[in-house]
Amino acid sequence: MSIEAISLMPKNKEELVKCLSHADERTCFAAGCTDLIPSQSYLKGFSAFVDLTHVCNMNLIEIAEDCLVIGATATFADIAKNPYVQSYANALALAASQVGSSQIRNRATIGGNVANASPAADSLPALVSLDATAEVLGCDESSRMIPVMEMIKDINVSVLRPREVIWAFRIPLRPHVRSAFVKVGGRKRVTISRLNLAMSVEVTRNRLKRARIYLGTLGPRPLLADKACQVCENAVLESFPLDLFLDALADKVDEAIPTRPSRAYKRVAVRGLGQDILNLIASWECLH
Repeated sequence: MSIEAISLMPKNKEELVKCLSHADERTCFAAGCTDLIPSQSYLKGFSAFVDLTHVCNMNLIEIAEDCLVIGATATFADIAKNPYVQSYANALALAASQVGSSQIRNRATIGGNVANASPAADSLPALVSLDATAEVLGCDESSRMIPVMEMIKDINVSVLRPREVIWAFRIPLRPHVRSAFVKVGGRKRVTISRLNLAMSVEVTRNRLKRARIYLGTLGPRPLLADKACQVCENAVLESFPLDLFLDALADKVDEAIPTRPSRAYKRVAVRGLGQDILNLIASWECLH
């Protein structure tokens, strides 16, 4: 890191906008730094570092305008235990609770997780399944709203411009929607996802409708399991066509990574994840 690099700590939105107005490609906006420091990106000649952790209201989690609003610097520890998130976006609460270790969850932020655009990011499938939108703040204090799926340009590349940061995420509040998240990694604890799965579905009188099911780690963006969604449409929990559902998930793995050496393993793993996520959806009343 160059000794000429400066460090800025804006305290409010107005000061952050001022930092954005002077930013360029060599300006690094960061919060928890749990992705930045291990990658050694901080050694790549940045001219300025902007610490977002002190910006007032950037870490709020609240209900506003029929949406659950989660500030970009909210940590995964705070997201995992927040009662609003558990009630209205349980997939995200579950994903947050499984990110790294407790030390990482205490530092890592949801905004950084999305901006880093890692295929293994646990928050991405959960957010996309919940139809989340990112509020992106620009240097003129204007905001543009971008569906989280469209935030990802390529592996580790987001659509953020040099003078933009993610300010917050908005998840619409929908009645009768249940959601869940599961993953498998290389070990039981502090593991990076080898495969993850998020699902949200409307359940009325034990009948499923409008399922949104996304697989992570199979490409740059979460992958919609469209055939699995079709299996869920109008299905009844007590007589759910489990084999068809699991076959559809396995077929999606084949479609996504037909030549990858991990295909055979992930075909089996996704069936286990499919069973687990259905159990969570079915046991919603027991959990809430």
